Amino acid sequence: MKSDDLGLVIAKGMAVMYKEDPKNPVDFLAKWLLNYSQVEKAALSKQEQSMQVEKNQKAHQDDLAEQAKTEETKKQEAGSKEESQRKFETSVKESKDLQEQLQDLVDHLQDFTGATAVYIGKLIAPKKPIQEGDDDEAHIDNDSPQILNFCNATKDHKFLVDQVLNKDEGLTFDVFKDVEVADGDGEEVKAEVAVDPTLPRHILVPEVVREPRIHFYKVPRLGSYLAIKLEYQSCLSIESYDAGIKDANVVKTKLTEQEEERKIWDQEQQEKKEAAEEGDDYVPDEKVWKEIVPADF
Repeated sequence: MKSDDLGLVIAKGMAVMYKEDPKNPVDFLAKWLLNYSQVEKAALSKQEQSMQVEKNQKAHQDDLAEQAKTEETKKQEAGSKEESQRKFETSVKESKDLQEQLQDLVDHLQDFTGATAVYIGKLIAPKKPIQEGDDDEAHIDNDSPQILNFCNATKDHKFLVDQVLNKDEGLTFDVFKDVEVADGDGEEVKAEVAVDPTLPRHILVPEVVREPRIHFYKVPRLGSYLAIKLEYQSCLSIESYDAGIKDANVVKTKLTEQEEERKIWDQEQQEKKEAAEEGDDYVPDEKVWKEIVPADF
């Protein structure tokens, strides 16, 4: 308490003492000062409690507002993700060739899974040098084991594009083999090959640094690894081109045959019309011709 405040308190006590005119003024003033101190302390404590209550109420309101804001943000993000999911699915359904969607797929998977990296490799025959006069398939080496040629990757792992993984490197090639579940070796974590028929074939490595067969193109990093066998239809292959030509020839033959049937049908209807007696109404026969169209290429 400041000296000025102390002086005012003593002066107030003296005024009360003068008014009461006690027999023992010193004892009266001492008791009054003690009582005054207790009353002031109680008032100050009550004020502090009230301030603390207000502070707690404000903190609670701020927490509720923050929670509401967080929930709203989550709803917006969920709505944005759902919209992104719908757009991606629509683009896949409307795509003429899924080859064009591979880069969108790796970006989409990273956004929705939080993966550090997503990349795609094609299982192809290795290429061999060609010489002048070779045909258009001379570069394909069908006698050697197939390789994985990485063709698409997320932004921070573009260095993987055009990299090659040979059959004897890493464990990714296991996803193309018949299902074989690896046995555990003590506490060491092993790669797990999927056996659930409802899921695509995949290999899961919970912790890559404990798996000696993991192949790193750069320095090893902590984390898990998931390899999925992805199969899709594409028209960018010799087989698809041949199938398209075959289908076009079949459609052409069917159209020719149908045209011949139409001519015969029209001739028969014309003969029936001419054979009808004069004055009788001629009612032509009805026939629905099946539409013949080529398959989507």
